[in-house]
Amino acid sequence: MKQLKLFIVFFSLTFTVARSQSIGGATAGSTAFCTSSNAGFISLSGYTGTILFWEASTNSGNSWNNIGNQTSTQSYFNLAQTTWYRAIVKSGSFPTDTSTVSKITIHVAAKGGTITGDGNFCMNSGTGNLSIVGSTGTINYWETSTDNGNNWTIVQNTLTTLAYSNITSLTMFRAVVSNTPGCPTDTSSTGVIKIDQNTVEGTVSGNDTLCFGTKNNLLILSGHFGEVLDWQRSDNNTNWQSLMHSNDSMIISNSVKTIFYKAVVKNGVCPALVTPAFRVYVPEVNPAFAGDDQTILLNEKITLNGNGNGRPAWKNDSLILFSDQFAPVVSPEKSKTYTLTITDAFSCVTSDSVRITVIVPVPNAITPNNDGVNDYFVIDKIEKYSDSKLMVFNKWGDVVFTAAPYTNNFNGISSKGKELPDEIYYYVLDFGNGDKPRKDYILIKR
Repeated sequence: MKQLKLFIVFFSLTFTVARSQSIGGATAGSTAFCTSSNAGFISLSGYTGTILFWEASTNSGNSWNNIGNQTSTQSYFNLAQTTWYRAIVKSGSFPTDTSTVSKITIHVAAKGGTITGDGNFCMNSGTGNLSIVGSTGTINYWETSTDNGNNWTIVQNTLTTLAYSNITSLTMFRAVVSNTPGCPTDTSSTGVIKIDQNTVEGTVSGNDTLCFGTKNNLLILSGHFGEVLDWQRSDNNTNWQSLMHSNDSMIISNSVKTIFYKAVVKNGVCPALVTPAFRVYVPEVNPAFAGDDQTILLNEKITLNGNGNGRPAWKNDSLILFSDQFAPVVSPEKSKTYTLTITDAFSCVTSDSVRITVIVPVPNAITPNNDGVNDYFVIDKIEKYSDSKLMVFNKWGDVVFTAAPYTNNFNGISSKGKELPDEIYYYVLDFGNGDKPRKDYILIKR
């Protein structure tokens, strides 16, 4: 029997899994926006390997920032500037690969800028240029309006300057600027050429003649065009003083001398003009003088000694004679005040008063012996003084007689009906007319 030998052969097999190299793939989603209000996403396709991260650049790919996204889409929103995106892909142990780049273009918005060279002119603008500063983009055209911006007319000019000449009414200008075709345009600020009409100074009117000391006088500026800057005054029509007053009218007070007045008017940028000087004439004061106060006896006549320049008139006594003369004769029955008024050639009136005190003769003694002569204390015309009062005192100050009104009835008999002894007594006689009561003595001698 043959012996069989078994040979067992072991085969060692190694299985290797084949891997492909990294492929970055292609991004899609490039687009452009005219505003920073934007949103969207970039997608990655056709890549081999694992997305390690996405990168973004804002300087045309000169430098990149890792934004840490490992998905196949990368979102964005409200980008303020153009941004580039790409993805970094790695497959196994192969080196990383970079995807294609997608670009989100953010167009800079057009900026109209500011117009310079406008302003205010008097009557005519002359010749000049408007300019635009601070704009971003291209000037498409200029526009102009002569109806305060309600309607605009296109001016075919794409320069940053625009010439103007001899504008005589308010005219407005602006420019329309664009930065990228298809994106919104912007309008510059509005330049305004304002034309001011010439200043008209007008004239001052009012009362040109005032009496000395007149309290108020209204001056009025009329026929002017422009703003009243100030009123001025002068004593000599040469040296002028500002009154710091800018209304169309002005009240002057307490005029005591001749003064000149004028107003200063200015319209816009046109030169200021001054009105012709307006003279307010104040004649020198013309005082009335009624004379010095005097004292007369009852029934006595007296000549009033008034004087002054102008037409005289005396008042306050209906009995006055020749009241339109400076020196009338009067004979007052009681003390009076006479007022003289004088009206001069300018109808200015001044006045003065004089007091004429009338003294009623009073006896200093009576002889009450019933002989019919000097028996009573008689006051001449006492009946004209209905408010009179008499009080008689003895030497000790006791009232021995009183009467109101007094009717010339004191004959040495007291108010109690007793005969008073012969001696000196004292009395107070009040005529009741406002004059100071008369105080004196009286002797009783029978």
